Amino acid sequence: MYKTLATFGCSWTRGVGAHWNKDNDQGFEQYEKEAWNWELNDPCCFKGLLSKQLNLENFNISKGGASNDFNFYHAEKIFGDPIKRKQFIDSKPIVLWGITSTARIHRNNSMGKANLFLTNEDPHFDMFWDEDYQPNQKDLAIIKDNPEAVYRAIHLKYFYNHEKEVDQLANKIELWNTIFESYDIPVIWFDTFNTHSYYNNPKNFFQGGDLLTQMLDREKIKYPKKKRFYHLSAWTNDDPRLNWGVHHGLLNPYSHHPSSVAHKILAKMLKPSIEAILHKYSN
Repeated sequence: MYKTLATFGCSWTRGVGAHWNKDNDQGFEQYEKEAWNWELNDPCCFKGLLSKQLNLENFNISKGGASNDFNFYHAEKIFGDPIKRKQFIDSKPIVLWGITSTARIHRNNSMGKANLFLTNEDPHFDMFWDEDYQPNQKDLAIIKDNPEAVYRAIHLKYFYNHEKEVDQLANKIELWNTIFESYDIPVIWFDTFNTHSYYNNPKNFFQGGDLLTQMLDREKIKYPKKKRFYHLSAWTNDDPRLNWGVHHGLLNPYSHHPSSVAHKILAKMLKPSIEAILHKYSN
């Protein structure tokens, strides 16, 4: 019998701000105080709701701000260590794995490891975008004092390619499908807030598109569909779906994470897939 729900993903899966509700909104300062309080948020987020409803213990790997690299790295740490691998397998897990934005990378830095957000919204990055731009003394100070910002800017301009990142994701998902299958560990993958076009249509994927889009559609919320948007998830309003989610109380207006109401909807969406696994084992 399966005993554990092992969750990989970013802040949506971790449950950042999951306690927030439109009806009890007390402003940004209060939200910021409570957003990372796991005693408040864990019971409200979809992984917490699913674990309680299905009588599973949650083993959480997801983290706020996590990149896809971060989650694959931690899976490798578990399965690359014989002791951790055995402990994980013995926990009888069902894996629930959320794919996040490709515009995040996981790198070593002087303080350990960090998840870096790639965005060109920082005005100081003009020195990397415009070939005619002449750096001034302020820019040079930024280069000296904030090497991480410089690294992000250079990586975004010269080394980031969304389509290739999606292809790599497709390959890694299929690789981990094979690994999990070899240990009889069921896995459910899902796109969190962006629908990716995987060339190989990987197995065990939650169908119908990303959770954000499916949630809006499920609630019959209309939003512009003529253009395909890509939410970078860097606490910026870069996608019209966010405005409609905020308007209907499904996302908070500060960081655009799901509200407690939205997490109940997300749990309801994902629950049948996990129940199917539990039912298959019981038979």
